Amino acid sequence: ATVIVAGLGPAGPEYLSPRTRAARHLLTDQTPPSGIAFGGATSFDDVYDNGVELTAVYGDIVQQLVAAAVSVGTVVYLVPGSPLIAERTVEL
Repeated sequence: ATVIVAGLGPAGPEYLSPRTRAARHLLTDQTPPSGIAFGGATSFDDVYDNGVELTAVYGDIVQQLVAAAVSVGTVVYLVPGSPLIAERTVEL
């Protein structure tokens, strides 16, 4: 099972690579302009909306990503901006 992480960056969807465009898991659909390219992707907005504490929210997101990767083999997970800056789910 593999989870590939990519950042959406600050620009629009025209700058996304084909592999990034194939992603089906978004941290949030309230993303920068490039987020509009992923209408059919799973977002974790509901986890944020229903979570009480961020530690639990991040843990739940990671569990769902790992479960999806175990189920299908490889999951591409997109985060706003850079995955290397202030993204706790990526660290976990």
